[in-house]
Amino acid sequence: MRIHRLFSIVLSTLVTLTTFMGCRTSGEPDTKAAPPAVTLTGAGGAGNSDRILRKSVGALSQSSPENRISECVILKSDVTNLSVVETAITTIKNQALADAFIFRAQIPSIQYFAYKNGEEILVSEMSEKMRFRRPNNDLGNPALDTLMAVFTVKCGAQDATP
Repeated sequence: MRIHRLFSIVLSTLVTLTTFMGCRTSGEPDTKAAPPAVTLTGAGGAGNSDRILRKSVGALSQSSPENRISECVILKSDVTNLSVVETAITTIKNQALADAFIFRAQIPSIQYFAYKNGEEILVSEMSEKMRFRRPNNDLGNPALDTLMAVFTVKCGAQDATP
């Protein structure tokens, strides 16, 4: 009788665990779906000296099986209001980097870079933590908004799905 009871408890536990595992993955996004297309400009060596902005997806989260890697490079010739973008980059460069806590790591990671005189400047980063440029006042960050608008137009919307 005890063996029968023990067997039914083990079987019940296995059924519960199987159900739990099935429910856990039912709400997750389909990782087999094709990722949205990301514009890639300036992939050749000649474009590297002319680049002004770069969005890197997945560079920091390569160990995750749900990761995807893509890159969008924006050249100076791709930007219509170059002087406004260069002013925004100068403003961003002078702002301090700040860290924020993220409860769940973002996969794939997303990094935004700007370039000034050949120097790579981290604008924003979302991975296991979030790093961003802290504005000098509490009224928002218009320089960051300007750069993000260019990223959205040239690279597509910020897409954090694998």
